[in-house]
Amino acid sequence: MNFLWSAPVQFALGTYFLYDLVGVSAFAGLSVLLLCVPVNLASAMYVVARYVLYIQLAAASFNP
Repeated sequence: MNFLWSAPVQFALGTYFLYDLVGVSAFAGLSVLLLCVPVNLASAMYVVARYVLYIQLAAASFNP
């Protein structure tokens, strides 16, 4: 439950400190990070769909 409030705080502090360290280019890295979220979501959904199909085929092979 602590993750719900601590994750945004950590993200904000990390972004602030990175901006303080490297300047405006920190937002380029932040944008790449945010663009990777949909790619990660799509790949996870693909893996889950393939795993479900594998489990269904394995279960079907054990039925007489």
